Amino acid sequence: MTVRAKAALFLVLMLMTAAGPFSMQIFLPALPAIQRSFGVSQSFVQLTLSLSMVAIAVSTLFYGPLSDRYGRKPVLVGGMALFLAGSLLSTFAPSVALLILGRIAQAAGAAAGMVLSRAIVRDIYGAAEAPKAINYLTIAMVIAPMVAPVVGGFLTEGFGWRANFAVTVALGLLVGALVVGLLHETLSSAERARSRDGSIARSALGGLRQVARSRRFWGYTLISTFSMAIFFAFVAGTPYLMSDLLQRPPSEYGLWFLGIPGMFAVGSFAATRLLNTLGLDRLIVLGSILGAVTLAVTAGLYASFDLTPALLFVPAYAISFFQGLIIPNGVAGAINASPGAFGAASGLVGFIQMTFSAAAAQLSGAIVGGSIWPLVAIMAVCASLALILLPLIGSRPEVPERAAASPADGG
Repeated sequence: MTVRAKAALFLVLMLMTAAGPFSMQIFLPALPAIQRSFGVSQSFVQLTLSLSMVAIAVSTLFYGPLSDRYGRKPVLVGGMALFLAGSLLSTFAPSVALLILGRIAQAAGAAAGMVLSRAIVRDIYGAAEAPKAINYLTIAMVIAPMVAPVVGGFLTEGFGWRANFAVTVALGLLVGALVVGLLHETLSSAERARSRDGSIARSALGGLRQVARSRRFWGYTLISTFSMAIFFAFVAGTPYLMSDLLQRPPSEYGLWFLGIPGMFAVGSFAATRLLNTLGLDRLIVLGSILGAVTLAVTAGLYASFDLTPALLFVPAYAISFFQGLIIPNGVAGAINASPGAFGAASGLVGFIQMTFSAAAAQLSGAIVGGSIWPLVAIMAVCASLALILLPLIGSRPEVPERAAASPADGG
């Protein structure tokens, strides 16, 4: 594959990956406007978010096994078509019920890009280079939700809440055209043939059973999941701390929050540079230990000083950097631990991460308000569980990490 072809392919993969988080975040500033437009309760409007998270979690289970059976491209084209249909329905929805249905379809379709981009990377780059490529995809997943709320806020103020979904229609058309025109099938016919015995459901369950038997898969998956849960607990709890405890406006929260995904992106980029030197497993261990130590020091600072926005967020920037070492490498390790079922592994990883993260966010949002300590407790439990699970990834030698050019370098 030429340098130009590799760069074009990776651009498509990054757009596929970013479509889901971008569409999930862009409409959030418009929620009050949507509520006023339809004259419904806040809890009912919130279903546009919560049910779409459920749709992502469930659909990730199926895209991987289906792509192992029929190939990456046709399943991906179907997912993008569903994403586009959901975006169109959301744009023109005459009722909040149809808007919720559109959001569910949009999220379920977007999950195809999130899951299959990682499986395609594993098909193309192999076990040694895949962790690097997945790190770059994760950066796209981080940048998209950083930009989306800013874009959504301006669109809502200037053109109304439906403009947010009109932008996702344009995004769906762009990604769909690129997938059809530039993406070639990456799963070999021999691998597809091995997955075609029996029914689709049996094939899917067979792939999931194969993945679930791997001890290292569970180690990588759960360590990265609990690390991700720390992030979502912080995201869900800090708005209440800023507004209720610190009496700060939402705009200030947004400015401080930019550093969280930003430092995660820096950590992910650093992981790509350190991978050949330290190896995948050592990066996960290092990130887990240093993240837990930073959290412990942060708890001491919270106990010693009055809470301020800087004290709340700056230590979290360091923790987010260490999560950038853990989460992308944990995903890559889980997929590599499942030979012959990479799609199923990618789907199951996504389901577990989304489910646990949603639970952590829901719990944090429910109990965090007038005190920092409920949030610290949730984050500490997640960090401790990640540390306890570290021995699971040491059950067999990891795949050797031979020096290789990263996709971004075009080598």
